[in-house]
Amino acid sequence: GTSLKVVITAPTSDSAWKWWRGNRHKILPRQRTHGEDSTMAEIMSGSLDTIKPLELLQLFFASNKSGVLMLIGEDQQGEIHLNAGEIYDASIQGKTSLKPEDAVHKLLQCDSGNFEFNTEDVYTPEAGVSVPTQDLLLEAAKRATESN
Repeated sequence: GTSLKVVITAPTSDSAWKWWRGNRHKILPRQRTHGEDSTMAEIMSGSLDTIKPLELLQLFFASNKSGVLMLIGEDQQGEIHLNAGEIYDASIQGKTSLKPEDAVHKLLQCDSGNFEFNTEDVYTPEAGVSVPTQDLLLEAAKRATESN
């Protein structure tokens, strides 16, 4: 199985996003380039204008993906970690007292910015999400419907 980690970062401008894209190799494990060994990390990235965090997590849950999803929005940065499609940890930068379940719900509200999914950066937390992933996703969908 593979594990997934989601990071949601919130720069306030395009220049902050460009800085992240140019400097993430200094922070994250080295990314695979064309022709390299396929055992290295797989990367998927895009705009949250195209696909929302909830849709990404539903996709990763349904396909049993493992890794890290990083989301970079305007007002928050965080990460959600998955193992075989199950969310096992989540955090928001600067909000260390937030429970992982609450971090997931806050991160799923991010509706603009960018995301990156990395299948390499996996770890096992000491404590993590205690609510089943399916329940988290259903609750997030319910909250999204109520807010619209």
